[in-house]
Amino acid sequence: MPDHSIEKLLDRAKVSTTTTGTGTMDLGSAADGYQDFSGLTSGKSVYYTITSASDSWEVGVGVYTSGSPSTLTRATILSSSNSGSAITLSGTSDVWIDLPAAEAVYGIGSGGKMRNTSTQSISTGALSQLEFDATSAPGFAAVGDAVVLDTSNNRLTLKRKGLYQCSIMLGLLDSDAMGSSGMWLTLGTGTTLATQFSMVYSSNANSDSTYGIVSTPYYSSSPDDHIYACVWPDAVWGSSEYETIPGTDRYEPKLSAVYIR
Repeated sequence: MPDHSIEKLLDRAKVSTTTTGTGTMDLGSAADGYQDFSGLTSGKSVYYTITSASDSWEVGVGVYTSGSPSTLTRATILSSSNSGSAITLSGTSDVWIDLPAAEAVYGIGSGGKMRNTSTQSISTGALSQLEFDATSAPGFAAVGDAVVLDTSNNRLTLKRKGLYQCSIMLGLLDSDAMGSSGMWLTLGTGTTLATQFSMVYSSNANSDSTYGIVSTPYYSSSPDDHIYACVWPDAVWGSSEYETIPGTDRYEPKLSAVYIR
């Protein structure tokens, strides 16, 4: 959902305009049963819809300016019958305040999470992609259509453009049981350090295990974006390998995303 700095909308606000062409419109009087645009703040943006001659239509963001007459400058065209460009007004056209479908907030809370039920060996001193093999346990199935659980590629697919809250949790066991341990736990759009957008270093006092969690907002700028989980364990005290800890809720690898808006 782009930020168009919309201050507010008005209910049942509809006026006519006799302006022609593709430029700024002079706003006329309110249609019967409607109010005019005077409840808006001058200089602020608002969503609008126009219908003009021959059933042409346009939906966009305009800047309202109060005056005699008040005007609406067509700033951003969101969709139109003219292939997404401004329509050419002719005769008398109707203009009203609207909430475009592309800008509406819906499906809040859609999301899902995956887990790993099998032990995965993780080499130290390198970035490894975490594996996920389960989506059917209670609380793990996808809800809504904003997030697809893709265990084949060990990733979440974000189906909508918008803001998500993404999280990963993981516990690792040092199979050599030697010394303290630590890890860099990461979330990102790929499986290299260059594609990570959030990470945390985790360590604890236990000699054989470490645990971490990352939770971060992420704005997906296009549909079908992907989120991966990776980990980089320390090579401490000669350890060469760690293992994931399935079957224990606190430590089992989990990856989730929830659509916010």
